[in-house]
Amino acid sequence: MATFGRLLESLKTGEDARNHRIEMLKRIESITGAPTVLYAANTRASNAPSGLTSLSRDDKTGFADLVDATPGDRINIVLHSLGGSPDAAEQIVNLLRPRFDTVNFIIPNMAKSAATLLVLSGNRIYMDDRSELGPIDPQLGIPQSNGQTSFVPAQAIERGFQQAMDAIKADRPALLAYSPMLQKLDVWLLELCRTATAAGKELAERWLAQYMLATRDDAAELAKEIAERLADSGRYKSHGRPIGIVEALEMGLAVDDTRETPKLRDAIWGLYCNVELHMERMLAPAPCAKLFENASDVSIVRMMPMQLAVRRGDQSGAKPGPQPSPAPQGQQPNRAERRRSKK
Repeated sequence: MATFGRLLESLKTGEDARNHRIEMLKRIESITGAPTVLYAANTRASNAPSGLTSLSRDDKTGFADLVDATPGDRINIVLHSLGGSPDAAEQIVNLLRPRFDTVNFIIPNMAKSAATLLVLSGNRIYMDDRSELGPIDPQLGIPQSNGQTSFVPAQAIERGFQQAMDAIKADRPALLAYSPMLQKLDVWLLELCRTATAAGKELAERWLAQYMLATRDDAAELAKEIAERLADSGRYKSHGRPIGIVEALEMGLAVDDTRETPKLRDAIWGLYCNVELHMERMLAPAPCAKLFENASDVSIVRMMPMQLAVRRGDQSGAKPGPQPSPAPQGQQPNRAERRRSKK
């Protein structure tokens, strides 16, 4: 039976799911020779509060625990996320890179937008035919008259404004047609678009040159080329456009194809299928928004609506004492739960 179907039948409880994830993480560690941690967000919870399932500043707490619990100077990060805040990605990089000489990202399914930006800070990327990265062009939240927020590519706003100005210069009566649109655009919005695009490209270029491409003679030139390419919304037309392993290799990213190591590929996919089932079937005490885990004593489950479950095992055999449960910014968890993980 295929992996997803087999796990669908065998994982009945949260403990089953956690024990299986521990097993898969340990297999990945054994094959790669590096401690491995998991950061996964619920990519299907479209109605979740903003920031709860996206890469956000609140993730610093979970990543800090993972960093503190990882020995040595190498780490693998299994990453599944649709993206979020570039500032949050930079915060996480500031935690990881001073601590570890080697940071490798494992992409079982998706690492999009700001998650792609985070991946560009690594030394290598593990991918296969099921993995995808995405463009890193920034998206701006534009409030609508109905109270909703639409996320629009910053470069699309810039291009739309420029098209309007070009039309007006060529044909003065066009001002009447474009006037309603121009009234919605403040000078600060256009400047925000420019600076957001520049910031994303600057981070991508710097991290690529400093880490993934550091040993290449053309590191600076190639880093700039890749950053420009990934940040070009005109090239990809859609912010959700998949960038698979073939394109990642073609553009010059340092990618290891896990299809060449079947046991590693199977362990990575088994871990991902577990995560998907865990979140969909609500095997945690409440619907799961994010997981921060390693193969030993860290298991932080951020739940919906706003709950946190921290499960720890103590390698030394000492009984764990009470721990404060961090809450997302501006909100408090309804309940914090702390239990010993079964080994």
